[in-house]
Amino acid sequence: MIGRKNPDFVNKEKKIAIEVYCPFFKKRNYSSCEEYEKQRIEYFSKYGWKIIFIRTEHIENKNWKEICLNKISSFINDDNR
Repeated sequence: MIGRKNPDFVNKEKKIAIEVYCPFFKKRNYSSCEEYEKQRIEYFSKYGWKIIFIRTEHIENKNWKEICLNKISSFINDDNR
């Protein structure tokens, strides 16, 4: 748990969380995926955490492993985050 939120995966050492989600529910509850991600980023950053988002379309792709690993590694290697 980070505050009152429970991300799917965490790296406690680097304080990076990963959330995997279905856009349908986020659009329904937050009006857009971007708004959902914005709110989550703001929330987790209060606790010093960074967050990576993986949508279901990423994991439903036939190249899901490459897509997800690239997303994670590019995030970790990006000094601007």
